[in-house]
Amino acid sequence: EGGVGAHIRYSLQELLLDDKSYGPAELKLGLANLPAPALLQIQQSVEEINAQQLSEQQKGAALMSVLMGNAPQLLKGDPRLSIDPLRVETPDGLIEGRLSLQSLGLQWQDLGKAPVVLGKLAGEGFLRMPETLFRGLMKQKLRADLLRQFEQRRLADPDQPMPDEAQLEQLVERLSEQQFSLLLGQEILVREGDAVLTEATLSDGLLSVNGKSVPLPVPPEQ
Repeated sequence: EGGVGAHIRYSLQELLLDDKSYGPAELKLGLANLPAPALLQIQQSVEEINAQQLSEQQKGAALMSVLMGNAPQLLKGDPRLSIDPLRVETPDGLIEGRLSLQSLGLQWQDLGKAPVVLGKLAGEGFLRMPETLFRGLMKQKLRADLLRQFEQRRLADPDQPMPDEAQLEQLVERLSEQQFSLLLGQEILVREGDAVLTEATLSDGLLSVNGKSVPLPVPPEQ
């Protein structure tokens, strides 16, 4: 009916990282309900851009202009993005998940109005991973965030003391434990054996995580 769909499947048999084996892994990315006339226009415009002697910066700007110019037509088909399945075998256990997000009647002029956009999106997602791996990723992010904050403070005040490695690790450990306990207490994460999981749905502007409604932060309209 004038719509185009496609999917890309990535697979990995094994990845050795720091003497640890990851894999097999599989990821399938899907796109659906893309209007054919808009895709044809984008393809023709891209071919015209590639035929010109443009710098990478100019080419990038031209491609962005093409996409923005055709975005209203792309939205008319109520496009859908999906990730299903996501599966990765890790030394700590299995990561598995899925995601689906679709616009429903969303128009280009709606994009500056966050409440309207949220009301015209439907989605669902699921993710399960080993608790030890989740905690490790959380600590990595916290460590990076703290280092960035300390560097910013030192730029503002060169005499600002920096924590040593032991102090940094203690702070990361304490904050990660607090955050993890908070996520469990709010039931954003649920324990299942040695894994943690979360399942969410978005419909009519309402987000539900593990069966509980979660308020969405809505930025002020521009």
